[in-house]
Amino acid sequence: MRFWGLDWNEALCFGLGRGLGAFYLSNESFSPSRWLMVRAADLEKHFFESLGIPFEWKQASDDNAAWQMTKEDIDAGLPVLLQTDIYYIDYYNSKTHFNRHTVVQWGYDEKAGRAYLSDTGYEELMEIPLESLIRARSSEYPPGPVRYDWFPVKAPDSSRSIEEAALDAVRKGAFQLTGPPADYPIRLGLNALAELARDLPSWEDAKDWKWSARFSYQVIEKRGTGGSAFRKMYAEFLDQVEEMNPSIGKLELSEKMRTIAQTWSELAALFKKISEMTRPGRFAETASLARKLYELESDYCKTVIKEIPPAN
Repeated sequence: MRFWGLDWNEALCFGLGRGLGAFYLSNESFSPSRWLMVRAADLEKHFFESLGIPFEWKQASDDNAAWQMTKEDIDAGLPVLLQTDIYYIDYYNSKTHFNRHTVVQWGYDEKAGRAYLSDTGYEELMEIPLESLIRARSSEYPPGPVRYDWFPVKAPDSSRSIEEAALDAVRKGAFQLTGPPADYPIRLGLNALAELARDLPSWEDAKDWKWSARFSYQVIEKRGTGGSAFRKMYAEFLDQVEEMNPSIGKLELSEKMRTIAQTWSELAALFKKISEMTRPGRFAETASLARKLYELESDYCKTVIKEIPPAN
């Protein structure tokens, strides 16, 4: 957005993208065997739709087709969003697959076999072998899959006010957190938190209990979240929404979100302590915190849905 002249901060962009979410998966074939995600999957799609801009990830059938079409967009002067698996991105040196990580490609040097990316964890432009980037763009690991997904970002052309868009994103974000029905095959949103709370005591029996706990700590506090499972950042977004729309200040949404954020940080700290233990334990305490998070986030969603009317 700054490339196109809009000096919006990260919290505003995250909120417009309805970024809050949760995802939980237990599968012995993955590493770790217990996967907790704390961000909504379709952040980019929802962000552009909040601005009235149609969005759809482009996909290709193979490495060569994906690269040729992406190259055409870059040659046209457009920044290009790419979805990747960080396991294949050299500068992460990651031993863990972590899919659907979005980067922006700005350029390339085909003769030298290099690509140039913007990435959330780095201020400077990052350089990566084209070969590595191509591998990173096709992966079946959670929370994927990705199949050469990319989106060229054209200049925004929306007449919708940012005040209206932000307030609408708050309401839709709360509906999104309530998630699909409990019998949906993938646990998302509040259903994911409820499933996590039920399942956490069984983590003591997992062969990789230590790694599952450490990974969960990292996901909540370290992996691009701004701390507290993105909830701290979302509270900053709500501050801006309340400033733009003073009539909703009485709902104290930003304060509710800060309480939620603090509880996520408490859960993360406990996961970290568990990961440093020599024997598995204290997972009943993590389950109690997960149940508390379910209750707090449920209350937040009910308040938003009840008190903020749908956009016209």
